[in-house]
Amino acid sequence: MPPAKTPEAPSLPAFLLHRVDPVESRLTYLPTSSGILRAASFVDGRTPLATGRPITRRIDDVLRALEPVPAPRRRFIFHGAFGGSTLLSRLLDCPGKTLAVREPNSLVDIADWVVSGARSDQGDSRTRQLVRLACANLFASPPGSETIVVKPSNWANNLLPALCDPDSEAVFVTMRPRAFLRAVFRGGRERLAFAARATAHLAAGHAGDVSLLGAAAGASRHPLDQVAHFAALLHHLQLRRFDRAMRLRDWDRDRIISYEELAASPLAAAGIANRALGLGLSLEDLSRSVAEKRKMHAKDGSAVFEPADSRQRDEAVEAHHGDRIDRALAWYRDCLPDVALPGDTGAAARAASA
Repeated sequence: MPPAKTPEAPSLPAFLLHRVDPVESRLTYLPTSSGILRAASFVDGRTPLATGRPITRRIDDVLRALEPVPAPRRRFIFHGAFGGSTLLSRLLDCPGKTLAVREPNSLVDIADWVVSGARSDQGDSRTRQLVRLACANLFASPPGSETIVVKPSNWANNLLPALCDPDSEAVFVTMRPRAFLRAVFRGGRERLAFAARATAHLAAGHAGDVSLLGAAAGASRHPLDQVAHFAALLHHLQLRRFDRAMRLRDWDRDRIISYEELAASPLAAAGIANRALGLGLSLEDLSRSVAEKRKMHAKDGSAVFEPADSRQRDEAVEAHHGDRIDRALAWYRDCLPDVALPGDTGAAARAASA
């Protein structure tokens, strides 16, 4: 009797790996389409994605199927949240040539599993197997189809060492500390709660970071002051992970796109990403995409983005929370080790943010 055939590893755009359950060794794939993926602001399940019934696979079966298959080229937009990465992903999405997939839940599941066991993010072999499995789905599109770019959730920033392997290209979207804290407060209660959870998530498994988490909590008894300190620490932890990943691959400044650069010149920022990721888009492609999308609300394609509205919200945050942000940034400068991404941020940006 011939051996049983190993189940194939489904890939985009026909199937999206949606859930990864390492405890039960189960994977759940959703049948979907490039149109659905393109339209979704996030493919984490907040909006319907499936065109039919899910299919399941055993993790080890899919890993065996991948053993003889070369790893696909990975193209990532990494970010620290709230800094324009969704807009950048939309600018790089050119139907027929590129497809941007935003915040797939599979990487979030793996990031949560890493934290659940307080595993280090520095080389756990099972973590790397799971990341390879997720990336095989996300990037192994059929020959001649659209090149895929993935913007992971910042929740998956604890997976950066495994994601940034030799088959990866990436850009990093950053923002100044004050702009980040303003964005956290601008988002209200939901974003404040997310920042606190994300800080604890990224600190897990690292004794020094857990100590910093305790210091942030102890910096004030006022709940909003505490959240401001958590947000400052979250900014620091993410920059540090970006720095680690960039040094691991010997990447330099041309991989960094600041929120300020993206806001001032979306076309130039898209051009930087296009070159770094090797997408091969023409100036005409990017110009057309920018013209179509620069006024689109990045997270709600049916709404129009008005810069004046954003400035007014920032002014309101400063009026209500400016002193609180000042205190958190003073703690940030005085208590957190400096992080200088290659050719960027670090001490100069901190001074500018004060």
